[in-house]
Amino acid sequence: KQGEIEQSDDSNNITNSSKAVRYDSSRNITKKVAKSNHI
Repeated sequence: KQGEIEQSDDSNNITNSSKAVRYDSSRNITKKVAKSNHI
């Protein structure tokens, strides 16, 4: 049972980190758009 719990935790960490990366990249894109609109 311990092994199963550790595996699920690892998969959750991977999905959470990938979501964070997607969120950061989308935020950077909006920042770039705002800068280009400023000019």
